[in-house]
Amino acid sequence: MKQIKKNYKKTFQKTNLLVLLIFILSSCSSDDDNGSQPNLSSENLITSIVFTTANNTVLSEDITAVINQENLTITLLFPSGTDIHNLIPTIAISNFATVTPESDVSVDLTSPVIYSVKAEDGTIRNYTINATVSEPFSDREILEIFYKANFINTLDWNLNADSMNSWTGVTVVDDRVTELALSSKNINTVPAEFGGLSSLKALDISENNLSNFPIELGQLNNLERLVANENEISSLPAEIGNLTNLKYLMVEDNRLTSLPTEIGNLNQVTSLNSSNNFLVQIPSEIGNMSSLKTLTLNNNEINSLPDDIGNLSNLETLALVNNQLALLPATIGNLDKIITLNLGYNNLSIIHSNIGSLSAVEYLKLNNNQIVMLPLEIGNLTTLRELDLSDNMLRSIPSSIGDLTTMRLLNLISNELTTIPKKVCNLGSVISLILTDTNVTCL
Repeated sequence: MKQIKKNYKKTFQKTNLLVLLIFILSSCSSDDDNGSQPNLSSENLITSIVFTTANNTVLSEDITAVINQENLTITLLFPSGTDIHNLIPTIAISNFATVTPESDVSVDLTSPVIYSVKAEDGTIRNYTINATVSEPFSDREILEIFYKANFINTLDWNLNADSMNSWTGVTVVDDRVTELALSSKNINTVPAEFGGLSSLKALDISENNLSNFPIELGQLNNLERLVANENEISSLPAEIGNLTNLKYLMVEDNRLTSLPTEIGNLNQVTSLNSSNNFLVQIPSEIGNMSSLKTLTLNNNEINSLPDDIGNLSNLETLALVNNQLALLPATIGNLDKIITLNLGYNNLSIIHSNIGSLSAVEYLKLNNNQIVMLPLEIGNLTTLRELDLSDNMLRSIPSSIGDLTTMRLLNLISNELTTIPKKVCNLGSVISLILTDTNVTCL
């Protein structure tokens, strides 16, 4: 009987051990099954879409979409005149989801666009984007926006008047604004809507407090004259290169440190003045301004000129007074229509012989430099009327200057001359020879 109980006890223990082992194995199997089939996210929402100015140069402000999660529609409203053919969205979506097309990939919004968001578990939600561009404002509405954007302006405009004819500085033809004379009106901003003044031909906005122009400036396709002197403008938008009808560009007395390369597109401009700024260089593309007759860049910090300056075949006046020029490019000699060349107050020490090719020059000012030598070819300037060489370091001058019988003024004040070629002295009857040192002799 004791043996039977003992055997039964062993059998019972073995049975319990087997049951425990089966339970453990079953638990492990269950854990393995859960590990191989985790819970996958079903979230597939677009949470935001923004078209930023950083990714879209055609925009002057960020545009944020309105998302309807029930109807799965996304709506966008862009300002009047916006080109929506090629825009780049920044898209935020649910965690673990993907979107097609992807974020930061350009899309054409001129027709509806479908965006598909795929959740981690594979479920898909489709959104439809619809974009519209605001109807253009009338010229009067644009000027009203402009007026209100400059709330401390001194514009003499009655916004309640029946027409714009009484508004000071505004010229209207057939209800379209063609000229704006807005000088000294305490203006500090030009809103983006300004680009809608498509009939504008002349804009004078000088002596104000502008710090920049909107990129929509480039939409003023009929603009011929832009005067923005005496402001606080630190840069010009690249879109200024779209003003292909522009003839006069005046941005004197501002804070410009550079000119955009797109300025080379302005091949109708005849006069460009960017004096009294902080320019260090001028872009080589300036050589493409084939109609340029007057280029005035006085009182900047320009230290060199591009070789392309020699491509300005119609240039008549080049003024670079008070800059940092140490050397002139040889191509300066290509300017065969130049009449006035003013390079006073620079750091020039040697003048290239190609200066003798300036066959039309009448006024040549090289005063207040560090010139130690002049080329013999200066005697080829047979049209020269005035030659200012004062305040340099000349110890001699070439006798070929004596061949310049059309010259009426030769200024040699404050040099290191001890003698002057007799041939030059013999011009005395037709020339005003300015000297301060009475010890200078003719040889």
